[in-house]
Amino acid sequence: MDTSLSPRLAWTALAATWCGYMIFVAVTRLPDFGLTLQSDSPWLWAAGRVLTVSFWLALAATILYARKRPLNWNSPLHAFAATALLATLLAPTLVSSAASLPVIATSILTFSLVSALVCVTIQRPPVAALLGLLLFPAQLLLDTAVHLLSGTFPSH
Repeated sequence: MDTSLSPRLAWTALAATWCGYMIFVAVTRLPDFGLTLQSDSPWLWAAGRVLTVSFWLALAATILYARKRPLNWNSPLHAFAATALLATLLAPTLVSSAASLPVIATSILTFSLVSALVCVTIQRPPVAALLGLLLFPAQLLLDTAVHLLSGTFPSH
């Protein structure tokens, strides 16, 4: 079976993920996530979300640009599945019951796509799956750090 992946398709997936996330940020509101805290600035909250996903996608673009080996679709698929599984298993403990299910599902999809795109140049699927498992908490930690350091939510 041919597991090759066209670089053009990888770049298209990267651009589509970023554009899709921009639309997602534009149409979701803070209450959709079931957060009890209210942000002092919804624009700052949206900017933090865009910044973190843009960071990971820029990392994926850099890796894709610097690749030396052919791409395959098998490794990103393993990373996507590992991230989606971990995020789905942890979602009930990380997310409020007041959160909108479609918003949380889209967030999990975004985390998974970002992990898959970061792992697009990895040649061994088990390594990509392990990296996908590590990328989910890394994405959550970066997102949390950006929101805390930017003062998005009041700390009183």
